[in-house]
Amino acid sequence: MLKLVTQHSTSTDLPVERGFTDDAPELRRIIAEQGMQQTEQAQRHFWLPIPNENLPGGVRHAFRGARWDGLASAETVCGEFVGMAQPSELDWIYFPTCGECNSRLKGE
Repeated sequence: MLKLVTQHSTSTDLPVERGFTDDAPELRRIIAEQGMQQTEQAQRHFWLPIPNENLPGGVRHAFRGARWDGLASAETVCGEFVGMAQPSELDWIYFPTCGECNSRLKGE
């Protein structure tokens, strides 16, 4: 963005054009910082239903990151290290939310 820089002449008290300054680098920096802050906030965690290895059912755990990228296992927000797999629609419906993951995220 170019901004016209003017000064007032002492003899006529009229603005005298002195040139243009380019504020674009500063504006780009500010916009990038705001975008990064919004992105970080939006991508803090994701939820994924995790089947119980020993019993029927499972729990929806939270994980750090933007989304599940196909990892075979990862650490949950509550500190458990679990195996991960593509969940079914029923897993999303029937598996309850992990209370500890939920509490920790609320506290952040």
